[in-house]
Amino acid sequence: MHTVLGVAWYSEDEWPAWRSSVADPDRFEEDYSDWKRTAEKTIEEFERQGTSVRKVPIRLHSFLRWCAERNRTADAGARAAFVREIQKATDEN
Repeated sequence: MHTVLGVAWYSEDEWPAWRSSVADPDRFEEDYSDWKRTAEKTIEEFERQGTSVRKVPIRLHSFLRWCAERNRTADAGARAAFVREIQKATDEN
């Protein structure tokens, strides 16, 4: 079975809301275009090393609801778990 690394993919229109709603806003670049450029470079590096990567679009309201339902802090660990859950659900369909 081939493993695919899921990467949280944010929308530009939600970018300011993400930065103001999470517990670790310092993990988000101020400007969406800066984040996107860095994310694309990171994905390219993973792929060069042979790791398949899938961008997993995530919406802020869904993420915050998911965190609240699980009593989780809205931070990087929760985002990673959320992406894994979405990826698993989409892989099963």
